[in-house]
Amino acid sequence: MNVSSHQAQRAVRGALPYVTAKAAVEGLTRALAVDYGPRGIPVNAVASGSVRTERYDAFLSGHEPAAAARIEDQMRLLHPVGRVGRPDEVASAVAYLLREEASFITAAVVPVDGGRSARARDPEEA
Repeated sequence: MNVSSHQAQRAVRGALPYVTAKAAVEGLTRALAVDYGPRGIPVNAVASGSVRTERYDAFLSGHEPAAAARIEDQMRLLHPVGRVGRPDEVASAVAYLLREEASFITAAVVPVDGGRSARARDPEEA
């Protein structure tokens, strides 16, 4: 199981190393699936959107309350589900892909991004 990002498909300005690394993870996922498929080993990736992590919360707490509220509003607008994700939502997708019932799924990159990859522009572009 690998972890990618919506940015592997849609780059955000100023994130060149991150975008490159995540795109490489997706290529690695496909190559490993081809190499290890004959052994019955599925290889997949989840591509997350924005997730409420300790780092995300620390970023918000580094801003004045009004600025943090504006950032949260922008983040809600980026995700068609109207919010950032939770770590347990990403973990649930990973857990599913690791189950025997999902053993025929391989070489897949599963977006766990609240629909963010379907949206057009990121706020960094404004």
